Amino acid sequence: MRSVEAEAPIRIDLAGGTLDIPPLDLLVPGASTLNVAINLTAAATASAIDEGWEIHSVDQGIQLRFQHLEELQSDTQLPLLAGLLAHFAPDPGVRLETRCMSPAGAGLGGSSALAVAVAGALTAYEEEDFEAEKVLAVARDVETRVLGVPTGVQDYVAALRGGVCSLDFGVGGMRVESLEVDLDAL
Repeated sequence: MRSVEAEAPIRIDLAGGTLDIPPLDLLVPGASTLNVAINLTAAATASAIDEGWEIHSVDQGIQLRFQHLEELQSDTQLPLLAGLLAHFAPDPGVRLETRCMSPAGAGLGGSSALAVAVAGALTAYEEEDFEAEKVLAVARDVETRVLGVPTGVQDYVAALRGGVCSLDFGVGGMRVESLEVDLDAL
């Protein structure tokens, strides 16, 4: 049976905090953030099953099964995962299994890294071209809807790029720079 896995690193915010959240990124002159991806990861596997959709969050110990797309769109137990699966709306017969090494609420962007891993796995499963900007936008937008509050972008950028990232914000968008740093020295 067909199976696709994606993994994304979790990050530590070194400077800038919430300056990546619109409109703060435009209201604070020189707004920038600095983060580093660490060796904790979030992973997602999309695989074929006989019917319906399944979500299994290994770290949370929750397993759900859905027969109709509408059920995914209204799930409250694993709303981020269900929301991402509903967004991609693959034909019935998909199991999504996830693992996240970041404890919930730790402030390490674990849910964002998980969203990137899930979006990446489902993009590959659906045999779509992987475009980092699209994966970032989908992960951010679905998580924003689930949380009901604006989200920034640094968590998603770190999950997509890894390493040490500097994000500078201003009119016209952001500039992302991967910094050459000896990660072992950190």
